[in-house]
Amino acid sequence: MMLLAYFHGEGILFSFLVHVFFGLFGGAVLLYGLVRYKSLVGVAMAIGYVAVTLIVASLSRRNLLLESAGWVLTLPWNAVLPCYNLDRSCTLSLAVSFICAELNAAILYFLIVWLSRSK
Repeated sequence: MMLLAYFHGEGILFSFLVHVFFGLFGGAVLLYGLVRYKSLVGVAMAIGYVAVTLIVASLSRRNLLLESAGWVLTLPWNAVLPCYNLDRSCTLSLAVSFICAELNAAILYFLIVWLSRSK
């Protein structure tokens, strides 16, 4: 049992480090895009996307439909980020939702910049 607890502790540390890496990576990519391209529409869409995702994630504690919407809003990153439970029954947490929304907002920002420059 001690060995299982040790590996669980290592899993928590690894999960935390992965969350920090993806959070910093998403923030750096988003900041790079903001400095390089300066798109106000992209900024508004990225902030709106993160806000909607966090609102849905915070309201999804008791509603299965909102939890499903939260999982859809955080795709595909919610499949990459590990969770802390031993049985891998992950609920949608605000931290994971924020990291996934930040990564998706960076992609959305660059997509909006690319579409506005292609016209």
